[in-house]
Amino acid sequence: MGMFECDFCEELNGKRSLYQKIAEKNALPLNRKIFEGAYWTIMPTLGSIVPGYLLLVSNRHILSVSNCTVNELDELQYLINIIREKLENIYHYPCVLFEHGAACGNGLSASCVDHCHIHILPLKEELDTKTNFSKFHMTKLNSLSEIADKIENMPYMLYQNQEKQYYLLQSDIYISQYFRQLIAISINQPDKWDWRQHLFSQNIKQTIEDFKDRK
Repeated sequence: MGMFECDFCEELNGKRSLYQKIAEKNALPLNRKIFEGAYWTIMPTLGSIVPGYLLLVSNRHILSVSNCTVNELDELQYLINIIREKLENIYHYPCVLFEHGAACGNGLSASCVDHCHIHILPLKEELDTKTNFSKFHMTKLNSLSEIADKIENMPYMLYQNQEKQYYLLQSDIYISQYFRQLIAISINQPDKWDWRQHLFSQNIKQTIEDFKDRK
């Protein structure tokens, strides 16, 4: 990892991580993992705006889905299908999924951590794609495997709507935690999108509890 460590890598490898430091201060479980696969780990996110807000984190240190191998993509899609069904059964809302693709070294990114992680959460109201995504070039995708061929080593954002359709979004300008801002607006908490300031600790605890008997 060079001169610095990755927060996700430290957590996945059992080292004292940023999450553990935050957990100790906020009475959260020290281990938030709810599933560990060959290539991906699933855990509730810091800043769980709603219960059931999960991350799928790559076990290998890569920047984004566009860097995944075929095996990693196969397991990722399998887990997305499974976790969507579980979330919808538990929380009774359809899910949305997104990735703030890493900057690929050019300094443009909406991601806050340069380690591949995909957000998935149940959401009552679908995001208004016509209004919110009008500033982006949108490409409909048939599968996750198409991303690498279409981005040409450029930053991107990935979105899967409640109907399970994937879209690739690209622009010259990216806003930090953009999807989280849109989701916060959609649930009438527009000022609580930044996970650093609003952990939603109770939602993290609830998500871990909800999944205890559903692994």
